[in-house]
Amino acid sequence: MGRSLQPVVTQAQVNFLRGGTRYSVNATQHAATRNNRTATHQAVWQIGSGSHAAGFLVAIAGSWFQSPIAYYPKQNKWDVAPGYETMEHVDFNRRVTDDCLRCHSSPGPDGIASIGCERCHGSGEAHAARPGRTNIVNPARLGRLEGSSVCEQCHITGDARVPSPGAAVYRPGSRLEESVSIYIRGRDGLRVVSHVEQLAQSGCAKAAPELWCGTCHNVHGTKIDVDARCRACHTTRSGAHPRRDRDCAGCHMPKQKAVDGLHTAFTDHRIARPGSGLARSERQLRVWRPGAHEERNAALALLAGGNAEEMRESFRRLTAVYPRYPKDPEVLAGLGFLLFLKDQHADGAKLMEAAIAVRPRHAPYFQKLALARRANGEKAAAVAAFEEAIKLDPLEETSYFLLAETAPERRVEVLERLLQLNPRHLAARAALGRR
Repeated sequence: MGRSLQPVVTQAQVNFLRGGTRYSVNATQHAATRNNRTATHQAVWQIGSGSHAAGFLVAIAGSWFQSPIAYYPKQNKWDVAPGYETMEHVDFNRRVTDDCLRCHSSPGPDGIASIGCERCHGSGEAHAARPGRTNIVNPARLGRLEGSSVCEQCHITGDARVPSPGAAVYRPGSRLEESVSIYIRGRDGLRVVSHVEQLAQSGCAKAAPELWCGTCHNVHGTKIDVDARCRACHTTRSGAHPRRDRDCAGCHMPKQKAVDGLHTAFTDHRIARPGSGLARSERQLRVWRPGAHEERNAALALLAGGNAEEMRESFRRLTAVYPRYPKDPEVLAGLGFLLFLKDQHADGAKLMEAAIAVRPRHAPYFQKLALARRANGEKAAAVAAFEEAIKLDPLEETSYFLLAETAPERRVEVLERLLQLNPRHLAARAALGRR
């Protein structure tokens, strides 16, 4: 995990075209050119181990953004980063959030550093002062769910992650669902971060609940004899089975191309019979493990899904749980946004304002309030809410463009403010006719 994040040292000279945008790498400089406009930024950090892919972070006005350019070492190929393949207007505008950094880095003297011991072992102050087995978390000695949670904190992202109200950030030794509920939706193919989900589908895990990540993976470097672990349970073979010394994982855990990872293939952790293929999965959103606030969290997860049927169900469920969470800002904001989508703009705005009263420094609430006020014909109130969203999060580009759309007489001034923070912003330059 010490390779989860490291300074960029590449000396590449690369130039390639993808989807109408030309990309280039010159030493540590990453550039994207479209319609004769170029945005160039210095790649400061490399994210990921580099075994499958290497992504890169650039700094813009004191915040981190992902470069749209990535390197795929197994193909010795530079290409767009995963998720950018179908985008038409690519820029250096994918924000690297705290959730992203939590799985790729730890706090360091320069703000971020590679993942350290405490990510898996918990607070190390007492252990450093007086080393002993009783004052540090050892995932292998935890209960099955607590031990698995140490790995799951980063190795299962799901389709929605909903923090529970008032819950502390996950700490090793507890169960992940005490802090956050994870919701997954079945799909064809393997995703980059789906190892935990796959393992749970395997007949081996169902028959032997003690099977967990640490059965085959030793994060401290000493390689585990996986075949020996397999043979500990599978003591007999049919006559048609290959020799006992044959690589078990090579047949039962083959590499599969990831549906969300360009140029990458990952180990299939379903431990399936050779040739069984990937079964079609149920598309319905489901919780990984339910926590104490399951009804509330499931309603918010459905809202995040974005399709009309799930949003209708989200509204029904949020309405049902609201009496138990009358001052929960996420419940209030969720209901407010859904009312806005149902064209009940004034009522939606009132609920958004109630959410803001509880959580007054959360820019997305002001952005949604502005949309409701604008839809209700309250231009001045909408402009004020957009301005507050920009004040709270100056690098959220959407607020600038929405404000410019709401107050077209201020369009130039608003987009100039975005360019003052990010002079290379391609879309703002194009909107103003700037090179």
